[in-house]
Amino acid sequence: MTVGGSTSVEGWPQRPGDASAFIGAQTVLTEISGKLHLSRPVDTLLLSTRFNYRSDDPYAVETVFAHGDLSVSWTFARDLLTDGMQERAGDGDVRVWPSTSTSDGARIFIELSPPAGTALVSLPRSSVEEFLNQTTSIVPTGAEHTYLSPTLHELERQVNQLTTHPGSSE
Repeated sequence: MTVGGSTSVEGWPQRPGDASAFIGAQTVLTEISGKLHLSRPVDTLLLSTRFNYRSDDPYAVETVFAHGDLSVSWTFARDLLTDGMQERAGDGDVRVWPSTSTSDGARIFIELSPPAGTALVSLPRSSVEEFLNQTTSIVPTGAEHTYLSPTLHELERQVNQLTTHPGSSE
């Protein structure tokens, strides 16, 4: 986990062209061991799950699920993950809910439904809760819009610069 800068987890692919997004942004990066539940009730695969939260994109959580050399990235709302800690949340491609069973410990389930198939992932509730607490320590819930203002002002400055001096980067 890192707060206040960028970091990379060895072995995890980096997004191309993403380095500039981290400049000045506070980051929470957490890796959690989870389970991918297969269609048969008792079959599961161990799954590494990386949650990445950045203050310059305060509404979103990027999540990378990896098993062996295969990985898939999903981005969804932090609020969806927060709401799913208490009750079923989501009605689109991503649904989140807490476990009702105590046999496997308290877990959070994330169901991913892309056009081709469905994946069901479970993670230890305490680890997801710790990640969310870390995100709210850098961007409090309800204050996300205040973290967008500098980005919007910078975009406005760049647009004004381009319209004033077309073709110039200065």
